[in-house]
Amino acid sequence: MRLFWVSNLLALFFIGGISGCSEEIIPTEADRLVKTELFSVTAAATTLTYPGTLEPRYQSQLSFQVGGRLRARNVDLGSEVNGGEILATLDTRDYKLGTA
Repeated sequence: MRLFWVSNLLALFFIGGISGCSEEIIPTEADRLVKTELFSVTAAATTLTYPGTLEPRYQSQLSFQVGGRLRARNVDLGSEVNGGEILATLDTRDYKLGTA
């Protein structure tokens, strides 16, 4: 009985193997031409330009003997200063234009 089952299983595997070996001709699509381009990696630009507006980080309303824009602030908020130290300097262009 065991020989019967073994021979039947071998026959099934053999038949299945033969049917899987048949070469079916499957029609394929014609090759399509595609446009290709070559590219290469280049170094990025070292200079970038962006439009924008610069505004000062600190802006204070101060009064001086002559008017003008603050050119330099030599001390920070909360700094200790001594007498005779220059705390800030004004831009002299407006003053020079006014006296001309």
